[in-house]
Amino acid sequence: MPNVLFKALCATLDHFSAGFLVVFPDGKILHANRMAHQMMSEGWPIQSNNGVLQASGKKRRLCC
Repeated sequence: MPNVLFKALCATLDHFSAGFLVVFPDGKILHANRMAHQMMSEGWPIQSNNGVLQASGKKRRLCC
């Protein structure tokens, strides 16, 4: 039963336009939705280092 609930949670998170991740206490990524994958591929504001979530120190220019 927990596996079914986890799959339902992941399917729900995949529909959000904000980045959502499910991580273990040590930061290992269990699931990332589409927007979280996009953020990690851009390297901002989050990154994945060997499957572990990390904040990015890289500054992003928001305007002009």
